[in-house]
Formats: sequence, C-alpha cells, structure tokens
Amino acid sequence: MQQFTVTQWLKPIRALLDDPMYEDAATQWLAIFEAEVKVLRTMPKSVTVRSLGSNNQWTISVFALRRDTDLLDLYDITENQQGQFELWIDEVHWRNRLVDEKRTVKVIQHLCLPHSQMDFPFEHQAKPALLKMLKRELNSNHSQLVIEALKSVKEVTEQTGLICVKDL
Repeated sequence: MQQFTVTQWLKPIRALLDDPMYEDAATQWLAIFEAEVKVLRTMPKSVTVRSLGSNNQWTISVFALRRDTDLLDLYDITENQQGQFELWIDEVHWRNRLVDEKRTVKVIQHLCLPHSQMDFPFEHQAKPALLKMLKRELNSNHSQLVIEALKSVKEVTEQTGLICVKDL
C-alpha cells in the first residue's frame, strides 16, 4: 500500500473548494476534520479512572475508553497537579458503562461528506456506516473531482479511523 501524507489526502478535497457547487460542503468537512485532528493531538494516551465513592482506580487507554464505553461522552478528562489525566466517576457507573459489541447509549449523529450539505444520520458504528455510504456514493454519478475527494475521505477513514461528524 502506498504511503500518503495528510496533505496528499486533502488535496482532492481542497480541489472542491474551487467549485461553487461543492465549496460550502468542502469547507464544512475540512473545518470538522481540522477540529478532529486537534482533539487527537491533545488527547492523552491513558487516563486514570477514579471512583468518587472509594479508593478504586483503573488506568486505561483513551482508545479503549472511547471504543468500549461512553464515559468520554459523559465526563471530562481533567489534569491533576502532577500532570496526570483523570476521569472521576462513581464505581457503579463505571461497571454499567462497560459494553460488549454495542454502546449502552444510542445517539443519532450526522456524518459529513465534502461534496454534500446533506446530513447522513447513523446510530452507532460510524466507521462501517461511513464506508458503506462512501461505497454507495462512489458508485453514483458524480464528477471525477467529487470521486477523487470521496476516495480521499475513504483513505483517511481507513488509515486513521478519523470520521467527520457534524454537530447539530
């Protein structure tokens, strides 16, 4: 597989900025993408989850917290005086938030694409939902400019897991 830089991935998407038909959607997608990248840059690798009601604590990767729980959707990570990252919760809540194949809270979010202002709602598992949508869009009757941009979005998603979700 050929290695790409972010600049190379974004080049076909930035090309949509020159087309008045796609300019607004591409601008929106790029703004969301840049915000997501900034979040990833500042996210700590691991967090100590601390119980409010006891001395129990668990150190867990942020990746596992995001993948296996919805705690990061409900609580903010704080930094203590020693520069360590913590998430303060009650112990029962922690146990109830562990999940197997599905999240305990279903939230309808809206996927964003660089060629369309239309929202694409999904309930869970954003990456498979986006890849399915991209496959459908790539088989649609779009200009070569849009096809190249969608291929870049697909590559970014597959390589990084980064997905642009629009806040409503």
